[in-house]
Amino acid sequence: QEPSAAALELSVSPNPAGASTRVAFTAPASGAVQLSLTDLLGKTLSTRQANMVEGRNTFDLDLQSVPVGTYVVRILAGGINVAIKVVKQ
Repeated sequence: QEPSAAALELSVSPNPAGASTRVAFTAPASGAVQLSLTDLLGKTLSTRQANMVEGRNTFDLDLQSVPVGTYVVRILAGGINVAIKVVKQ
């Protein structure tokens, strides 16, 4: 069974967002994480590599370069792949 956004307590705040938003999630273990921002057609707009710690993690996501619309924030970490929608106003 694939972990869900709820299992990682994945959240984006504020949502709807302005120039930036904060992505937060709970990781089962420390390690590398990739955060990506895609449009609804699946085109990757930005990708960021980072290190996560076991427990709660937060990352600021810059949305200044993307137009108003709906996007998908995806987290890839340790075989876990979860996504959440974010709206830029």
